[in-house]
Amino acid sequence: MLRVLRRVPALGFVLLSSAAFAGTAVTLGFPDATDKIVFESATWPKEDPAKSTTFKAVKADYTVDSTNKADHIYVVDVQSGKVATKAIGDIQNNTWTITKEEFSNVYKVKVDVSTPKGPVAAASVEFNDASGKRTKLIDPSSNGEAAFLFVKPGEVKVAVTYKADGKDKEPVKQSFTVGGDKDATLKIALPDGEAIPAKATATTAAGNAPAAATGAPAANTSQGDGSTNPAGNLLGTVLGLAFIGGVAYFLWKFVMKNPDKVKDTLTKLGADIPQPGQDNAAQDPVPIAPIAPQPMQQIILDGAAPSPVASPSAGPISMPSTAAPVMTGIPKLIASDGSAFDLPDGETVVGREFGNGLVVPNDTVSRKHATILKMGTSVEVQDHGSTNGTWVNGMKVAGSQTLTPGDKVRFGSIEYRYEG
Repeated sequence: MLRVLRRVPALGFVLLSSAAFAGTAVTLGFPDATDKIVFESATWPKEDPAKSTTFKAVKADYTVDSTNKADHIYVVDVQSGKVATKAIGDIQNNTWTITKEEFSNVYKVKVDVSTPKGPVAAASVEFNDASGKRTKLIDPSSNGEAAFLFVKPGEVKVAVTYKADGKDKEPVKQSFTVGGDKDATLKIALPDGEAIPAKATATTAAGNAPAAATGAPAANTSQGDGSTNPAGNLLGTVLGLAFIGGVAYFLWKFVMKNPDKVKDTLTKLGADIPQPGQDNAAQDPVPIAPIAPQPMQQIILDGAAPSPVASPSAGPISMPSTAAPVMTGIPKLIASDGSAFDLPDGETVVGREFGNGLVVPNDTVSRKHATILKMGTSVEVQDHGSTNGTWVNGMKVAGSQTLTPGDKVRFGSIEYRYEG
């Protein structure tokens, strides 16, 4: 009992000293006056912090929030892309003068994955540095890149898992050295795999082909001294406009005098003549009723076989209602096949059109269907006036709605489970 009583004052002193440290102003000295982002963390960060302070000066006072002297202060040099860090308890006299050598960690490392036909469409990238392993997914909107933040210098091991012709391939593994003057973009070339479909390129019409392509020189429209003839050009322009105006006037008079004949002619040619009061706005996509949740159609990167699609008589397919909310601290959407989409900070546009943040290739999903907004730990979903609607737990979203772990979020007929 006496031993316990003796330890109480010591414990109280420790608690008071820790609490007193919170709110202390630490003077930070920087090598230059470019942008510096400052924040605190109890563990090595893997993503951008929810709270930070930006300074643009050679000296600044920073107020410490943490009560634990073992926590670290991190300083990101935006210009160089390097990071300095120091334990709060190691800062002497509440002053930390940061040298250029202390900016030794790398803020961002990009892993660029390509196939012989272009950037890979889908892959899983495992990244292993001195801080541990982490994994990110590449989808068609990623343009073949996966970014990893707050990387410790030294050897980095990267393993890329992917598919080719619908079959799992052996992971491609490669080691790199990052830090110092090394490039912060790591390139990995796969021997095969599915590439992002190339956009259609405009081809030169035969009538507009350059003269050099036919082997004949272009016609010389200039005078002997190399200058053009302004009077000739002006006269040709006036005559051309007069001719076009005359043809347009003749056509307008003919249509006004013979509206029924013009309508019949256009109908025979296959033209769609709108009727009075008819809504000509194309719906995107075609509405369906009722909307039955369907499993997400996407590439599966693990070895598990995809779940079979149920027949129409089997009833709606949705996420299991008994799934308990998983508190991971990382907001994400879980598809019916178990694949996960981590929600980044800011806005993520959901739709079936390539280029959206979350691509859902399904006919019941509009091109730009909805927006998911993540602000810190708060996540909201907002419908874009889609044809088949956005639903949360069976209720249609009219404006925006905040998500909580375990919510069922449905876009058209495609359902996810939200975890955070």
